[in-house]
Amino acid sequence: MKPHLILVSHGDLAEELVRVASMILDEMPQVTVLTMQEFQNTATLEKELKAALKTIGPGPVLVMADILGGTPSNATIQVMTQRDDLVLLSGVNLPMILEFALSSITDLRELSTHLRMVGAQGVRMVTIDPRDIDQVG
Repeated sequence: MKPHLILVSHGDLAEELVRVASMILDEMPQVTVLTMQEFQNTATLEKELKAALKTIGPGPVLVMADILGGTPSNATIQVMTQRDDLVLLSGVNLPMILEFALSSITDLRELSTHLRMVGAQGVRMVTIDPRDIDQVG
């Protein structure tokens, strides 16, 4: 069984990433979205994350956060100390979400490693000077 995906972000970024991925793909797997608004703090978001995990139930969970060191990732790290079937990837981008939806990888660690690579490969420098184009390797 594929791990459940939770997207957590500042503002509405996580919601918008899911909305855009749904525009590109015909079907998106169920994704839990948690957004942190200006009035929230780490403790509040941590409670929301625990409630979401309780609703999801047992099994592996992949959390993708917008930025390492921000409140969404910090709240996730606090929860990780209580669960060994949860992995956090920071720096989420659209290629990672699309690949999550399309991938047949079911192992949490293997999927996380794969998505980290996909996310990094999704960032490229493009200029009109051919000397500046990133080399794929």
